[in-house]
Amino acid sequence: MVISKYFFLLARKQKIRKCLEHIDIDWRRAKQSEDREVMLAYAKSGRFISTICASFMYGGGILYQTIAPLARGKILTANNISRYPLPYPVYAGLFVADRSPYYEIVFTFQWISSFLRYSINVATCSLGAVVVLHTCGQLKIVISRLENFINTQDTIVEIKYKVAEIVELHLRSMSFITQIEEVLNEVCLIEVLGSTTIICLIGYYILMEFETDHLRAIDLSTYSVLFTSFTFNIFILCHIGEKLSQQKQEVGTIAYMIDWYKLSGKDARMLILLLRISNYPIRLTAGKMAELSYRSFASIIKTSMTFLNLLRTILQYLKRHLAINMLKKPEILRPVPKPTDQSKNDMKYSIEINRWFLIPLGILPFRDKPTFIHKCISYIFVLICATLLCFIFIPTLLHMLLANINLKIKIKLIGPTSFTIMVMSKYCFLLARKKKIRKCLEHIDIDWRRANQSEDRKIMLASAKNGRFISTLCASFMYGGGFFYQTIAPLSRGKILTASNISRHPLPSPVYAGLFTADHSPYYEIVFATQWISSFIRYSINVATCSLGAVLVLHACGQLQIVMSRLESFINKRDTQIEVKYKIAEIVELHLRSMSLIVRIEELLNEVCLVEFLGCTINICLLGYYIIAHSRPIEILTYGVLFISFTFNIFIFCYIGELLTQQGQKVGMIAYMIDWYKLPENDAKMLILVLTMSNYQNSITAGKMAQLSYRSFGGILKTAMAYLNFLRTLV
Repeated sequence: MVISKYFFLLARKQKIRKCLEHIDIDWRRAKQSEDREVMLAYAKSGRFISTICASFMYGGGILYQTIAPLARGKILTANNISRYPLPYPVYAGLFVADRSPYYEIVFTFQWISSFLRYSINVATCSLGAVVVLHTCGQLKIVISRLENFINTQDTIVEIKYKVAEIVELHLRSMSFITQIEEVLNEVCLIEVLGSTTIICLIGYYILMEFETDHLRAIDLSTYSVLFTSFTFNIFILCHIGEKLSQQKQEVGTIAYMIDWYKLSGKDARMLILLLRISNYPIRLTAGKMAELSYRSFASIIKTSMTFLNLLRTILQYLKRHLAINMLKKPEILRPVPKPTDQSKNDMKYSIEINRWFLIPLGILPFRDKPTFIHKCISYIFVLICATLLCFIFIPTLLHMLLANINLKIKIKLIGPTSFTIMVMSKYCFLLARKKKIRKCLEHIDIDWRRANQSEDRKIMLASAKNGRFISTLCASFMYGGGFFYQTIAPLSRGKILTASNISRHPLPSPVYAGLFTADHSPYYEIVFATQWISSFIRYSINVATCSLGAVLVLHACGQLQIVMSRLESFINKRDTQIEVKYKIAEIVELHLRSMSLIVRIEELLNEVCLVEFLGCTINICLLGYYIIAHSRPIEILTYGVLFISFTFNIFIFCYIGELLTQQGQKVGMIAYMIDWYKLPENDAKMLILVLTMSNYQNSITAGKMAQLSYRSFGGILKTAMAYLNFLRTLV
């Protein structure tokens, strides 16, 4: 945890320096005594938090590193030498630290290393507290400016000067918050995950101290101080996150609560953008996955206690059953140009992998303008795929329901059966959405034809490259796991004696004997080969849906990045009024075109994502159970690869959903952060539509029931593990 934070801090050195330079400039500009008093008050709070954090961390460290080992008394080592135990035991195969001076050297190095660890932990906490509280002070200054904004004696020039000053102060604060988020979001994620785990473990150590026959006060005190220290650390991060959100919202509240109705209509409208930007969700997050607030602090403590209860239950179970288990184990836009060689190559590069999967499945034709023969071939492919899917699904389902087999075998068959149902459902939805898929691909083709600027083409190529990488990785995991499950695992189990007294390797998917038998040659070989091809189709459908979603959504994100690049280069003092209006119209049409593609993608994928959402939850649960229930290495490896594959699939859908949401919000942020106040009033008001549209949720949903994001990915894993725990208890 500490090493990870240290590397992230090293990687963000330049950004940390920029943040400190930002603070230095703010102090230089603080000429008014009231501003300086506000900044000093928040700086004092930051110093106080840093001091308390250091006191708890170093105090717990001294107890754990020095006092606790010395208080345990001397022990007899393997070399029959009486020594105090080291704070951290060392592996004897690496080196021996029993004798002098090696013992003293190792003890000293461990003490210095631990001091560095605690220093890194304190540094991250104090850095976050100081920079965030400084930002809160800057927002407080913006609030004080707003409270003193109304003065009936001010002229129009003075009012505009005040508005410009408030907007620049607010814009500077918002840009600083963005810098802080970029510096701290990975560190906060490590702190959240690490503190959740460590609080759970320290709680377990405290309970274990109470369960021992000889309660040692020094160990109990050490763990209690460390428990308080880690709880305080994560509380501080959540506290400053909550403080930042409240302070930002207060800006908008104060902007509304001042006597703005005493101003003229034009002057009052100048506050609209300030009110609107104060509603943007700029906050301190843990890896952009969870907002840091009092609510998240309570959730962390709750999760830690849940893990503590689970840990105690697991260890008690192992203590009771370990011996038994050991015995059992073995139109502003120009008209669409004609396709060029470059646009054709770019389009091919973008969707090539998708076509590899979608054409053999009969979802896409061989050519963009298919003839009657091509359509017939696609229908034949669909018929073949549907027949093969039924061939593997129906016999396995009948065997699971009607055959005389025990409960554990039936549970083992639920996973492949549910996966086949999931794949067949997705295949039906993709077939029903063939026209929409073609329209989305045509949309992408037009975008490539219009990409004449080198910067636009670079952005689109980067998005296409990411889409190809995700598709390749998804295919590798899925086909790798499928090959293990379908080929290696059955062959490695050895031959079994069938009901007809014939020695055969087991089929990957059992068939119901009342339907047909596959014991004799050549029926066994035919069934084995057909099941293999059927499974290849299943995995291809799964990869096709994942790669299609990744390519389409990442292309939409690339288009939103182009909109942002247009916004960043929007302000130019030399532009005439006609050129400004032309630029605005181009930005709005590009944004509108991107939004229309996102709506099409949502209509295309929402049912598929719902099937993926439910299916992956069930399959992750079942694969976790199969890994625990089996002892053969090849089966554990097979189910492990499949577990990673299904987890990766649902993560990709949640990742592209989160990325799309962030890109949509970023458009509005860029629209506000440009120097719009330097434009004439009528031209500045043209940006309101872009800001308003960026507030709409650009997201991918699972059946329009749940938004796909990092938060929903965490919910899926949490639900799957809960079902796994319930399944183990039930079975």
